Amino acid sequence: MFHLNEAVESSFFEKKSFFLHFNEKICIFICMAIGVRIRSLRLKSGLTLPQLSEKAEVSIGLLSQLENSDTNSINPNLQTLRKIANTLGVTIADLLDKPVAVSRSIVPEKLDQGLADFLEKARKQGMEIDEAVVQGCYAMQERDGAPKTATDWEFLYKTIKMNFDARRKND
Repeated sequence: MFHLNEAVESSFFEKKSFFLHFNEKICIFICMAIGVRIRSLRLKSGLTLPQLSEKAEVSIGLLSQLENSDTNSINPNLQTLRKIANTLGVTIADLLDKPVAVSRSIVPEKLDQGLADFLEKARKQGMEIDEAVVQGCYAMQERDGAPKTATDWEFLYKTIKMNFDARRKND
């Protein structure tokens, strides 16, 4: 049995070796857990391995290795996990068995005058205001170097909106 005192008293190389071994075991456990969840979600969705492979555009071999792996030799990249998760109708967090971050709305106590002017002008002109983008603007007003004029806020709003729209299109 390994005792912590032995690790403290051991040489740097031995300590490093222990922690590498420990991290390797964690990786093996995580890889195995992902594989078990993928198989469970695949079966729950009524998909065969070839069907999941085709829909997710991931090779059957990789999926089989993920589902059956008992080592850390399989290390799927984020794009592969995203394809599998999207096909199974879950999030990557679900595959990793991690809680999803929950966001909350920001309601500032004091609204920057330039931002207030921009929002009022935009609403009067009938511009559809994206609340998610406005939340980003609320957060930005607290930073050093934040826009001050309505024109600067309009530019920032449109820039954030363009980024959000591009991400939404890709998701």
